[in-house]
Amino acid sequence: MIRLANYALNAVRKRVRRQIKGDRTHPIFRSRSVLLRNFEDLSSSQRKRLSQLLALSPELRAAYAAKERLRRWYNTSTTENASHRLAQLISWLLASGVPELKHLATTFLRWQRELANYHRYRISNSITEGLNNKIKVIKRQAYGFRSFENFRRKILLAA
Repeated sequence: MIRLANYALNAVRKRVRRQIKGDRTHPIFRSRSVLLRNFEDLSSSQRKRLSQLLALSPELRAAYAAKERLRRWYNTSTTENASHRLAQLISWLLASGVPELKHLATTFLRWQRELANYHRYRISNSITEGLNNKIKVIKRQAYGFRSFENFRRKILLAA
């Protein structure tokens, strides 16, 4: 879900960048890495640059705040508190007026039960996603395999 929040933030950044006319020395250009990093991992110069970027657009500021709020939500200790904070986050995203954040809110609404289960069991599907990614890489490289059995063996070796 944080990946989706990062995609939404990046989409807002691109939209704001397209609205700004000017040369490539504008602060919005080459700003992706600063915006997508965790706030506590930023150096003092990067924090200064971040504050300049967020002053450019209220939509960009809202998208960055949404990403950081979602990160804080994952650190919530109890399931009940997490459910309450998720509902608050969803209503905040819907009220933001930013189309990308509204789309993110509808995704969170669709996956609300699964998100709550993360706080109940502290288990994610990251291992499965990693294995799926390995299989996709093998599939892209598998043009030379003569049989499905060789392809299957390669997957089993990698997993």
